[in-house]
Amino acid sequence: MEEALLDMGCRTNRNFTLIDSPRDFARMVITFHKAIANANFKDCKRQESNLVDFITANTKTTGVFVPDEGDAGYRELWIRQLEQFSLVSHDKALALVELYPSPRLLMRAYDACATVSEKERLVEDVTVRSGAERRIGPKMSRMLYAFICSLNGDDPYE
Repeated sequence: MEEALLDMGCRTNRNFTLIDSPRDFARMVITFHKAIANANFKDCKRQESNLVDFITANTKTTGVFVPDEGDAGYRELWIRQLEQFSLVSHDKALALVELYPSPRLLMRAYDACATVSEKERLVEDVTVRSGAERRIGPKMSRMLYAFICSLNGDDPYE
């Protein structure tokens, strides 16, 4: 009988358990009940773990040291924050940081603009120097404005 169960298990990709008593059957029912009850919790944990793995797999850096004195650490942190956008290369981030050395200065520049259209175009003509001269461009300019000035963290910015 055990050979037949083994053969059928291999063909159907199923597991079989021989139960000898009502007590063993009750233990099996409790085990399945517990597994079903914990399945949703484990699935949520697995999804969170996959999200964290995805986020950490796409990072290029290990962190930025910000010393108590001086602005070098804050400048590097601002560059790395900008580089997190999909359209921002290191050269583009450097060009933006050269013009707006901190997020606060960029916010002030946005506040000084009269219209939303003007704010969306604020950084599109910033020149990026990496071999050939390029501009930041309208798409990235709009995306940066939407992210920096959004009052709702759930608003899409890309």
